[in-house]
Amino acid sequence: MEIIPGPDFPTGGIIRGKENLKECLETGGGGVQVCSKYEIVESKTCNSLIITEIPFGVVKKNLVFSIDKIRVDKEIDGIIEVRDESGRNGLRIVIDIRKEAKLDAVISYLMKKTKLVVNYNYNMISICDKKPIKLGILPIIDFYVKHEVEVINRRTKFDLAKALARHHILEGMVKAISNIDELIRLVRTSHSKEEIKQRVCETFYLDMDQAEAIVTIQLHRLNSVDVQQLIDEVEDLKKKEAEYESIIDNERKIKSIICSELEEINKKYKTPRLSQIKEETKEYVIDNQPTIKEDVMVSITRDGYFKRSSIKSFDSSEIEYPTLKQGDIIFGIGKFVTDQTILCFTNRGNFIQASVYQLFENKWKEEGKHISTITNLKGDEKIIKVFDVKDYSKDAYIVCATKSNLIKRISLSEFKLDKFNRAVCYQKLKDDEDEVIGVDICDGDSFICLVSSNGKAIQYHESQVPVIGLRSAGVKAMKLDDKTTVEGMIAMNKDEKENIAVFTRQGGVKAFNPYTIQLMNRTNKPYELYKYYRTEPHDTLTMIKTHDDYKYYGLVNGTIINVEFENKHSPAGKNMRNTLIDGTGSFDAITSTPIQVIDDSFKTYQVSEKEIQVSVEEEIENTKTIFDYLNDIGNDEN
Repeated sequence: MEIIPGPDFPTGGIIRGKENLKECLETGGGGVQVCSKYEIVESKTCNSLIITEIPFGVVKKNLVFSIDKIRVDKEIDGIIEVRDESGRNGLRIVIDIRKEAKLDAVISYLMKKTKLVVNYNYNMISICDKKPIKLGILPIIDFYVKHEVEVINRRTKFDLAKALARHHILEGMVKAISNIDELIRLVRTSHSKEEIKQRVCETFYLDMDQAEAIVTIQLHRLNSVDVQQLIDEVEDLKKKEAEYESIIDNERKIKSIICSELEEINKKYKTPRLSQIKEETKEYVIDNQPTIKEDVMVSITRDGYFKRSSIKSFDSSEIEYPTLKQGDIIFGIGKFVTDQTILCFTNRGNFIQASVYQLFENKWKEEGKHISTITNLKGDEKIIKVFDVKDYSKDAYIVCATKSNLIKRISLSEFKLDKFNRAVCYQKLKDDEDEVIGVDICDGDSFICLVSSNGKAIQYHESQVPVIGLRSAGVKAMKLDDKTTVEGMIAMNKDEKENIAVFTRQGGVKAFNPYTIQLMNRTNKPYELYKYYRTEPHDTLTMIKTHDDYKYYGLVNGTIINVEFENKHSPAGKNMRNTLIDGTGSFDAITSTPIQVIDDSFKTYQVSEKEIQVSVEEEIENTKTIFDYLNDIGNDEN
């Protein structure tokens, strides 16, 4: 590699991976990384990334366009402007970056997402012995030398044959011109060219090729000077013939000729090396953290349309929520910092951990983009719960319930992902008709409230729900018949004082204080929250925690309406009335905008020493065998 260090591209660039390059040269296959050459210039207003060399084969115009598209689409924050300042002095692309932006993160993103870095694959196929073979650099050189030896041999033989033919013609011409008087007499007494040629051959003992050359000779060449030139040319040809004969099949001389010819080419076409070679390849990793930390407003819709807007855009807008597509409803609005993550749950049992800074940025009045643009989430999934989790290490649990009457708890730490924006299953569903109807957070001493489609409700301590893995199905949530489904689930922590409101599709609402309801076992028969009549049914839509400061929105026949109701608890068992909408419509969804935050203010339940002791005693009691009981009885009798 000291003689042939690697390829030298006409556009320069930096070739990374000396070991990979060595493998390519040895085997004829493999790949190398070619990076653009750049420098960073700092100024008072910004940092400028100046690109002076790009990989071979990359079209500069397309490269500048792709970088500017990243700026326009705000795929990454911090890029102010992209300019092409190329001219007589060479290539120059300038990217201005904000001072407060993470320069390394911006560079890594551009290198990863554009053709500032290109991987070239080696596939050195050569036609050797009339068949294609993949060869390394040394076998290629061997075959090249072998080919050059053959070429020089053939070339020399050709030159020798040409010299011999010329020598032969010149000998005839010298012989004829030396007897010029006889030659003139033959020409004057002959009647045609063919007769002259025949008589010349007979008189001077020459062949027809020599006779042809003599007949076509011009008169001015018959002087003594031209005759001497012919004699000198014959002598020169004799020397060349001897040299050619000494070269043919002489490997030493042929290789010497090859070397001299290559040196001549090197002198004639020598140019300075443009591409630099670096030892190691460089892996450009896109950091999940933003280049600039700033406060933004995030909006989330039920159909999965996310976006972030600047605080300035939000404050200057006079609307409560951004533009939505027909049939969609706002699901959550919250203030975030761009380095935060959002934990989102869908009705199809999947969750994603999305980076705020990777969300589509737009003005507050305008529509967002579907989350499927940055993740593998399906387009028909609905968002049912969103958390702002700042601390995944808390001893808390995510509880979820399905329409088919299954419930389970999962440790919050299991939702911390190494790879963002990847949909992961958290709940197995029974069939295509089944879905997750509720997701909430438990602090270790919470109680869970569920409501069925026909107005039956139950409330029990979270300890009755086992803590299991992400993909497990769970246990039965409440006692129901086969035709009834679960439609709502909420977890209430002991420091929460809110009421719970149950909404029906027909426009009914019932608010109640969960602390006034007796806790039961999960397998107990649920109590009647409101009267359910088949002739005038009120089918439960959902249940929501209420707060005087919250705003509630309802989706009725594809139109969003503000939902206002009296947040005052009413006794159970009463008839449900249509108080929110008239009889011509029905609710498709009810949402409230606040996004629950899990941070230091979220206190998890700490088990006391007395409870630990009771738990240990219960565990010992549960593990006793019949023999242990017999021993205890015997000890009591003694």
